Amino acid sequence: MSKDERRPPTPIPPPPYDVDELFPDEPLPSPPEPEAAPQDSAPSSAFAATNADRGALTQLLSAAQQCGLSVNADAIIEVRDRDLRAGRYQKAFDTIERIYMQVTAQIARRQEELRRQETQFRSGALKMSPKQWLLHQRQETEKTQRIERARRHFARVLDGLTLLRASNSK
Repeated sequence: MSKDERRPPTPIPPPPYDVDELFPDEPLPSPPEPEAAPQDSAPSSAFAATNADRGALTQLLSAAQQCGLSVNADAIIEVRDRDLRAGRYQKAFDTIERIYMQVTAQIARRQEELRRQETQFRSGALKMSPKQWLLHQRQETEKTQRIERARRHFARVLDGLTLLRASNSK
């Protein structure tokens, strides 16, 4: 059979059932209306508990260690194992906030160092081949992403501790 002589397409037989019986034209049922929450209610303590529980602090510890910055892991473990369990939310918040401020300062110093390296590379003062520079940039980008992940974990835990602290003081 040549390219010019093509077979006619095989017709598709009709289904053995009536499609209209399976899918009537009735509208789909609407989803139930959500119950209205009280307007003056504070954020739920369940939300706070999930953002400041042992699991969240363990994730924070893991992310902080993976980011490559010097973090006081013992203080995070103490908050996770002692302060949170004992209900000392203010002390836990103060400790995590202090560590977060230290990490933020380290992040600022690192960003300044990266800007200085880029300026030196562009001016020719930093002797590095373009291939080495791209590899260096890729590694620094990955490290920056790990640092940002740790920063998000810090913010999430601090938000949860703030809510727990507020609900505990009432």
